[in-house]
Amino acid sequence: MGCWISRFASLLIPLALLLVFSMQGFATSVDLVPFSKAIETAEKLQPGEAFKQFAESSELITGKTTFGFSENYFWILIDLPPEIDTSANYFLDIDNPHIDRIEAYRYSNGLLRFVGRCGDRMPFAARTYENRRNVFPIHFTSSHDRVLLFVDKRNASVAVPVKLWESHEFMQHEARSNMIHGLYFGMLLVIMLYS
Repeated sequence: MGCWISRFASLLIPLALLLVFSMQGFATSVDLVPFSKAIETAEKLQPGEAFKQFAESSELITGKTTFGFSENYFWILIDLPPEIDTSANYFLDIDNPHIDRIEAYRYSNGLLRFVGRCGDRMPFAARTYENRRNVFPIHFTSSHDRVLLFVDKRNASVAVPVKLWESHEFMQHEARSNMIHGLYFGMLLVIMLYS
C-alpha cells in the first residue's frame, strides 16, 4: 500500500505545481538596480551625511548592486523608475536574506524619512515588517522621491538585488510561494510516512 501512495504523491506534485502556476498570472516586480547609485564607506555615516556624499563623490558605483568582497559599508541611492504609480502602496524587496543589517530611508521634498530596518542578524520582532524576506512597506508622494539604503554586510561578498512590488502583487507572490513550499514539503512528508 505504501508504494501505491508514494507513486500517487510523486504524480500529484507536478499536477499541484501546474495548478499553482496557472492561477492568475505571475506577479511582477520592478528591478531597481538600473536606477541605483552606490558609495562605499569605511565607517558608518549618518543618513544625511551619506546622502550628501552622493552629490560630492566622484567614485559612484552606478547601475550595479553586486560589489564583491568588502570590509566596508555600502549606501545605495535609488531614483524611481518613470512607470511608478505614486498613488499605489509598495514593498521594497532586498532579495538577499544574508545581509546582516539594512536600513531604508525615503527622500521626499528635501527631507530624509526613516522607512525601516531588517537583516539576518535582527530578531523578527525588531524588524519593521515581520517577513522571512528583507522587505519594507513604502509609499511614495511624488515621482521625484528617492530611496536611500544602508547595507551592512562587511567581511563578505556583498550583493543587494533591489526590487519594488505593488502591495497586492507582493502578497500574491508570497501566497503562491508559501503554497508551493507547503505542497512540496507536504508531499515529501506523505512519501516519507508511507515509504
